[in-house]
Amino acid sequence: MKLLVDMNLSPAWVEVLKQAGFEAIHWSVIGSPNASDTILSNIIQNSLQNT
Repeated sequence: MKLLVDMNLSPAWVEVLKQAGFEAIHWSVIGSPNASDTILSNIIQNSLQNT
């Protein structure tokens, strides 16, 4: 399962989730900290279509 850790959570959660067997990435790695929820949703939808 792929998880996107939102900006309101610490990037440290990524490692915790990876150790639990999840594929995780923090939003700050792939998007702007000021991005709207609409942009976030579009990026997630595009990512899911490419897997």
